[in-house]
Amino acid sequence: MKTHKICMLGTGLIGTFYTMTLHNLRGRDRVHAIYSRSQERADKFAKEWGIPNTYTDLDTAIRDPEVNVVVIGLPNNQHLEAVRLCAAAGKAILCTKPLGRTAAEAKEMLEIAQTRLSNDADSELAQAAGEQGKITDLRLEKLILQ
Repeated sequence: MKTHKICMLGTGLIGTFYTMTLHNLRGRDRVHAIYSRSQERADKFAKEWGIPNTYTDLDTAIRDPEVNVVVIGLPNNQHLEAVRLCAAAGKAILCTKPLGRTAAEAKEMLEIAQTRLSNDADSELAQAAGEQGKITDLRLEKLILQ
């Protein structure tokens, strides 16, 4: 079974909740990198959870070559930028709710993800999404791909 190395964007309540859940309940998946605007917070979070890599630059964190999944636990006004960077880096994206601040912003994020799947038809993510790489449902905090 494949393991996932995750980049957690955010060291606040949401980042803590997801990291705690992943590390305590998902033995094979681990947060491998943490992003925070503050190096001090990133270092403290990494030490608490045994995370090997810390970043204060969003793009660099997302592009960590060992990371294959990014969890966006940032303030809502930063979701769109993070989704754009994740898609450009070819990473699987999990975004906390609300997906966007407006319907138009959420639609743009879904189109970014759809375009990424369409443009990368041979990728593992696209194959997992099915032949058409079509987003068919949006539930809670993750895209359900079919």
